[in-house]
Amino acid sequence: MRLRQAAGGGDWVLLFYRMPREPSTRRIAVWRQLKRLGVAQVLDGLVALPADARTREQWEWVAEIVEQAGGTAALWAARPDSAVEERRLATAIAAARLRSTGACRTPRTRRLLRPRRQRW
Repeated sequence: MRLRQAAGGGDWVLLFYRMPREPSTRRIAVWRQLKRLGVAQVLDGLVALPADARTREQWEWVAEIVEQAGGTAALWAARPDSAVEERRLATAIAAARLRSTGACRTPRTRRLLRPRRQRW
């Protein structure tokens, strides 16, 4: 329910980041933090969350870690072009949050969270 309310405004914060492969310690730390936040992975190196003050603060913290590791990071505000795209992002975030809490251990939940093929 909270996710729908947060996503209902249509504004999202995107984090674009690139990190060196070695050493992998910080890259793994960033990946784990993103997983804990339950982000929607839009593309490799591009993640999204509904926009609010807390999200912005978390993104700034992650961006700082990325830059300290010799990588690059950029924050973007965005609005999906359609309600369908917004629902896709919201669904991806809900699935990521379920996975991060370990709630996807039942066969029914795993089936619901299985990635679907996109039809263009």
